[in-house]
Amino acid sequence: MKSKKKLWNWNFKKDKIRGAKTLQEEYEKKIDLYAQKIKKYDGEKAEISKEAKRLEGLRDDAQKHSGVFGLAVIFFADSYPTFINCRFK
Repeated sequence: MKSKKKLWNWNFKKDKIRGAKTLQEEYEKKIDLYAQKIKKYDGEKAEISKEAKRLEGLRDDAQKHSGVFGLAVIFFADSYPTFINCRFK
């Protein structure tokens, strides 16, 4: 950001146009506004990244246990009809 400000200052010093001072102030305000937005978005990006990493950890943990859970479902589905037949005979 500082290099852009220096560039704008240099351009306005170079040009001796009437009203250049107010135009320079407008550009400096815009540059400051954009710097604030960048800071805000960087903060939001950090929060989103942190939440994404937490959710990735949960996903990885679920994938680790999904094979065992699938196997348990298979055994349950296989034994359920036997359990029902024994109970109601």
